[in-house]
Amino acid sequence: MPFSRNVFKKPSTWLRMSIVILSAVAAILLGLAYPLTGAGANWVFYADGITQVCVAITFIAAGWSITWSVVALGLAFFGINWHPGVDITLDFIGLGVDVGFAANLMAWIAYVIDTNYLCDEGYPGGYGYKKGCEQGKQLGGYVYSSGALLLLAGCCHLALFVMACKATHVRLAEEKRQALERRGDKARETSDDV
Repeated sequence: MPFSRNVFKKPSTWLRMSIVILSAVAAILLGLAYPLTGAGANWVFYADGITQVCVAITFIAAGWSITWSVVALGLAFFGINWHPGVDITLDFIGLGVDVGFAANLMAWIAYVIDTNYLCDEGYPGGYGYKKGCEQGKQLGGYVYSSGALLLLAGCCHLALFVMACKATHVRLAEEKRQALERRGDKARETSDDV
């Protein structure tokens, strides 16, 4: 299988590489956020492990985007063609996974941080609470940054989804045209025989 140099001329290649980069940076930020969600992290927003689960699932979402985009890039680099319907399905899943989990995690962290009375200025908490509030703000920064990157990756998935829908439409129209031409040729041959 020869290496295809024309692959760099396609917008889909650049979108896929963008997804890999955005999702990788989001995964790194989520990796930095994860230790801040544990009970031993001296963080007052622990919330019975729900935050840990949200961060872990969103990390898996970033991994899905990286995996599918790397596979698609590898196939494209080696000139292996597949039906654009595969792109439609997997990029639609990628869009839903990235946007859905990123928005869910960002909403959960915003709820937990905004509703915690321990970080109010007037609360007479000790050093542990103030340190926990600082960790909560740090966690929020990691989560919001990774969420924004995953939302951008979701936009790239959406663009690839639309491009694959167009490619499928063009391909099906061409196949239909060719089938009609073959049927027309057979009809002409039959009429010539009579």
